[in-house]
Amino acid sequence: NNVMQLVSTLYQNTKSRSFQKKNSVIKIQMLAASEDDAADDDGKKKAKKPKKKSKKRDKRLQTVGKVELNLAEYAAPMERSTELRLRLTKCSDRNAYISFTLKSRWLKELQGTGAGDDT
Repeated sequence: NNVMQLVSTLYQNTKSRSFQKKNSVIKIQMLAASEDDAADDDGKKKAKKPKKKSKKRDKRLQTVGKVELNLAEYAAPMERSTELRLRLTKCSDRNAYISFTLKSRWLKELQGTGAGDDT
């Protein structure tokens, strides 16, 4: 299991007790095979070519898709876990999805203080 943590400040409307909208985008990326990792038609590794030194970003990292969600929909005053399965957008496979558990809790629970209203 991989763990990703995101700390985000959400503001709560004191009258309605609901949280203000907080959009987040999760981009799914993969490492594409480089020429050095590629095999020929017989399945044998190709001879390595000398690499050029470049200051450009690694072009082997490719975006597979992304998901967008409103974090406020999953926030609660008490700790809360929600199982999500979201369809990827901007993806060549229209059936691709990501599954994960989104856990929400107030930071003041972690810090042991009664001050603040961050989640």
